[in-house]
Amino acid sequence: MGKRKNFRTAPSIKRHVSGAKKQLSFGLLHIRIAIIAALFVALSSQLFFFNRLAVQGEELRNLEEKKSQLTQQKTSLEQETVQLSSLSRIDRESRVRLGMVESDKNVHYVTPEKMASLR
Repeated sequence: MGKRKNFRTAPSIKRHVSGAKKQLSFGLLHIRIAIIAALFVALSSQLFFFNRLAVQGEELRNLEEKKSQLTQQKTSLEQETVQLSSLSRIDRESRVRLGMVESDKNVHYVTPEKMASLR
């Protein structure tokens, strides 16, 4: 008789195959969990960024409305400034409110030198 060959028996092979299947299913379980976690992170971040984009869009719309209102107010104030600083209005206000009249005489200005010579 010669050397004895080392063959596995059927139950030993089944245990080996069963262990390999457990390792394979355990690896697949980790892969599935990783995929689910990655999907969760991707969907959560997408939801976060869409929400942030919507909020910033609302803020931008509010700022544009405020800009429009301020532009209208600026235009109105510029028109009021032009009206209040017009020479015809100043002339009218000086006559009506202050009782001023236009002088018919020539106005002579007295300088400090002339004032000293008058003394």
